[in-house]
Amino acid sequence: MKKLIQKNPQHTAAGAAVGGVDELSPAADGLLVRIQTLTRVVEGLPMVVYVLGEQDDSPRYVNDFLGTLLRLPDADDRPSHSLWLAHLHPEDRERVLAERAASRMAAAPFAAEYRLTAADGAVLWVSDTARDMEAEESGARVRVGILKDITQRRETDLALHQSLALNALLLAAMPDYVAYLDPGCCVRHLSSALAEALGWTAATAIGVPLDDLLTDAAVPLTAWLERCRAGELLRHEVWLTLPSAGRRCLDVRLIPHEVDGALDGILFLGRDVTDVVEQRVALEEREAQVRNIAGNVPGAIFRYIQSPDGGRRMRYMSEGCRDIWEVDVADVEQDAAVLWEMVLPEDRAAMRESVDRSARELTDWEYQWRVRTPSGRLKWLHGRGKPQRGTGGEVIWDSVVLDESARKHAELELDRLAHQDHLTLLPNRLSFQRRLAEALARNAERRGLVALLFIDVDNFKQVNDSFGHSAGDRLLVELARVLLGCIPPEQTLARISGDELGVITERAQDQHGVAALARSLLAAVDQWRFQVDDQEIAVSISIGISLAPLDAEDAEAMLRTADTAMYRAKQLGRNRYQFYDPSFTEAVQQRIAFENGLRRALQEDGLVLHYQPQVAVPDGRVVGVEALLRWRHPEQGILRPVAFLSIAEGAGIMGPIGEWVLAKAFATFADWKLAGIAPPRLTLNVSAKQVADTDSPRLVETMLRRFALAPTEVELELSEDLLVEEGGESLRVLQSLARLGLTMAIDDFGTGRSSLAYLRRLPLTRIKIDPSFIAALPDPDAAAIVQSIVALAGSLRLQVIAEGVETRQQADFLVRNGCPEVQGFYFAAPMPRAEIEPLLAAGRLDLAPVS
Repeated sequence: MKKLIQKNPQHTAAGAAVGGVDELSPAADGLLVRIQTLTRVVEGLPMVVYVLGEQDDSPRYVNDFLGTLLRLPDADDRPSHSLWLAHLHPEDRERVLAERAASRMAAAPFAAEYRLTAADGAVLWVSDTARDMEAEESGARVRVGILKDITQRRETDLALHQSLALNALLLAAMPDYVAYLDPGCCVRHLSSALAEALGWTAATAIGVPLDDLLTDAAVPLTAWLERCRAGELLRHEVWLTLPSAGRRCLDVRLIPHEVDGALDGILFLGRDVTDVVEQRVALEEREAQVRNIAGNVPGAIFRYIQSPDGGRRMRYMSEGCRDIWEVDVADVEQDAAVLWEMVLPEDRAAMRESVDRSARELTDWEYQWRVRTPSGRLKWLHGRGKPQRGTGGEVIWDSVVLDESARKHAELELDRLAHQDHLTLLPNRLSFQRRLAEALARNAERRGLVALLFIDVDNFKQVNDSFGHSAGDRLLVELARVLLGCIPPEQTLARISGDELGVITERAQDQHGVAALARSLLAAVDQWRFQVDDQEIAVSISIGISLAPLDAEDAEAMLRTADTAMYRAKQLGRNRYQFYDPSFTEAVQQRIAFENGLRRALQEDGLVLHYQPQVAVPDGRVVGVEALLRWRHPEQGILRPVAFLSIAEGAGIMGPIGEWVLAKAFATFADWKLAGIAPPRLTLNVSAKQVADTDSPRLVETMLRRFALAPTEVELELSEDLLVEEGGESLRVLQSLARLGLTMAIDDFGTGRSSLAYLRRLPLTRIKIDPSFIAALPDPDAAAIVQSIVALAGSLRLQVIAEGVETRQQADFLVRNGCPEVQGFYFAAPMPRAEIEPLLAAGRLDLAPVS
């Protein structure tokens, strides 16, 4: 193989510098020694090293390893470039040559992985990297490259990929429930069967703690996992409820997996053994029955005879009769009338008819009835017999009677539980709806009034959040007792759901009587105090009332209208009752339509920002601009936030709206900076939702980087009412935002309830005086408040700005009293971006000086 640097030394920078051997200077002699040394080193490397000229791809040097790599015979003396090109895999040729040419043109390093075909036909994978270098002695530029054989790595990667794919396929195909957990018991891998049973996907479950996915209270999974983490191998057979698979029995195994003596993860294996367990249980029950029958046949076995003259007698009775009827067998055999006397009077006639019908038609007799035994116990009996006619015309039944009291009582108890709230022991929603439907059906015949009082506990969530759900449960139990004390026995009080209760009043005379009941409920709750953690909590309720048939004619409609009326009572201030009015439904529908329109506006560019300048007085310099959200409503025109932000909060879209405002305002401000017209600061209003969101600082930081804004250019305005809670997440979020370098101002200062101590802890830079005080100027009381706020700001080393300045007189007063910055219609109204940009370009407002 040709080594071009040996045969053509003049092609290299070193060769050109050295010249002829006879003319070597001492320096050149040293250079030659270095070249020879490097050549020996390069020739010994287990990789191909090549040197290309500055302009062409013909190698000036290639070490001998190229022949080794391509498994060439020693006699192969083809030029290196032709040799490499000839062995370049045809499927990679076009791509590799294009990439090499592109890197040459861009004078950029070259890196690629591709295939070569060895002389023996084997396909090799190589990595090829090259970069331009400049010879120190001559300044000539060459491209030095390295070819490495990566065939084994590629084969290993392919095998690993195939193995992973096979494992994934096996995991997806396994019917067993399989999960592999990291040492923290969070999911690394999840089988499709387990993901489907849990109602998750295998992808979304990654990183989630297993005990957050498998939440059946009957399974102490957390304790098991802790034991497994300690090295214990566990196996349990448990019944649990899976969200998508229902009630199943699993054979669960937890296996710790250690690597180099340390826990690497936990293998969770769950095999569905429901069918096996149920079969086992069934077999066990059947075996128990056989044992019991063999030892003592349950129930009573007897032959009952009814003669043509109506006489009834027993010819045989087993000892089980003593257990069922609590009588001596001999007494009953003489006269069966004693058994008939035990039948409850309300069941006796129907039972006689069942026996007579079986006698007439000679059909099998089967009946269930109730008896009262001599001890006073009420029992449910179930009898079955096959009749035959005797030679004397009598009918004979060989029968068995079983005591089914336990099962019947269990059925009654299950029915009670199905219709009773487990917490308050009141009727539940199902029972309530049934009773309401029955009341409406009865009312349809007598044409009276049925009233439904829909009760909701005000601020119930605060009790749960502050004192825990157990306290909330106890509150509901005690509240139910309070309300029951006000409700007549013939009326129904039920727990509908959560903190919602309902009262059904039949035969209501008029609204006055229903209103009186509602007032009595409100008064009883108002006088009651809930005790929790040595505290007394005042509880209030809101009541919505629906009347049938005035407001609704069926149970579902009554619940809906009463719920709507209750919602209206809450809107009016809570702790009150409200009769339903059809306009309420229209208002709810309008609210829903408004909410849907707001969602569309967010998606379809229906939201816009207007901007209002903040001005330094008296010279009119624009020192800031406040971005103000507007909704371009298709029917109502431009709407201010007060018209729709409460709707947005209720709809849960304050987060997306806040993110949109940030992006839009930051993008506009960035454009102004590029145009050289940006004011010193951009001011944005921040909602309570954003302050409570611990992810807000990350979002703001991302937006700042995205639009290349300095944090000091952005000021956040916070409402004073938003800051009344001392400590908590809101304060931590504000401190995180302040650490980013953003400035903050309290908006509408003077109307909230924040304390001076709390203000000192907040990362504030500015106080914004509420417009209501400015509007009242020069009223002495308003003037005194404004002067106090300016003085307070000075003592707290805070800047101050006044909002809502609409007259020259107000501006003069603010200047005289040390308020240097103002904002309001006197200077400029909020305006679209296109309208404010000329003002920003001027840098100040052209207005008469403010004295």
